[in-house]
Amino acid sequence: MRFKLKHIAPFIFAFATTGMAQVSDYKLYQDSVFNICRIYDDSLSLSNSIQQLQGLDTSKIEKNIDLYYRDLGFLHYKYYVISNNANSLTTAIALYKRGLSVEPKNTLLLHDIIVFSFLKKNYSDCINYYNQLKQISKPDKESKALYKKAKSRIQKTHA
Repeated sequence: MRFKLKHIAPFIFAFATTGMAQVSDYKLYQDSVFNICRIYDDSLSLSNSIQQLQGLDTSKIEKNIDLYYRDLGFLHYKYYVISNNANSLTTAIALYKRGLSVEPKNTLLLHDIIVFSFLKKNYSDCINYYNQLKQISKPDKESKALYKKAKSRIQKTHA
């Protein structure tokens, strides 16, 4: 009996997806199953992707868990962008903070949380995260600009 690839592929993918949930390195799951760049910017796609990540058994992940928090937080941020739901931005920030508690030198987390904090109008956090980023890496133009705007807004409120 000959099987065509199109009949076998769903079984292979399903096995790979459930098998990856057992892997101790999130990066392996991220590289093989979950590609955040391929998620459409609509509420259904984002909700499905959020559920997919939330369904992952993180207790088994021992390496690169900070990337898990970044992916999940970024999905919440993207949902905030399309829905303007402030709770999604708050959730994104909380997830990024969890990622930073695991890996405080993750420059991607630091850069994004600077942006999120600024959008949330939490200028003191924006400045604090900028200073953390500055200690480990050279901040990019966007981070510098947000840092300057945050400082300026804090000075205006104290004037």
